[in-house]
Parts: sequence; structure tokens; C-alpha cells
Amino acid sequence: MIIGQINRDHATQAQHIEASGLDWTIVRAATLADGPHTGKYHVGQLDSNAGNRIIRADVADFLLACAINGKYVGAMPVVSQ
Repeated sequence: MIIGQINRDHATQAQHIEASGLDWTIVRAATLADGPHTGKYHVGQLDSNAGNRIIRADVADFLLACAINGKYVGAMPVVSQ
């Protein structure tokens, strides 16, 4: 029951962001884990290729790269180890 509401909330948030008229990227991450930055992560769609966790420092690395290069503007990539 709660998961369904969370999913609906995420969908509504995404709709508002998409309709904003701004350049946007919604980064979805696997379960966050502590550990040193590795610089090695998978970026893709939410599918069977996505891992089930990622180091927080690697998410930060990916977010910074997105802000700098704009590669995922208008997209919702999933980042995982």
C-alpha cells in the first residue's frame, strides 16, 4: 500500500518537473552504500542490467558529470554499481 503511494508521488513529481519548461535531469539511484569513490558505475534504464546498490561518492560523481556535460538533460537515468 505505502509503496504504491510512493510510486504515485514519484510519478507526479516527475510530471511537474517535466512540465516546468526548464532543463532537467532526474537521476534515480540504486540503494545507497558507504564506501570510497570508485568511478565505476552503470548508467542506463531501470531494468535487469541495473545493479542493486551504489556508493554515495559515485552518485555524487555522476551528478556532477550530468551538471557539467548535460548529457542526460530531459532524461531519467538510473545509476548503479
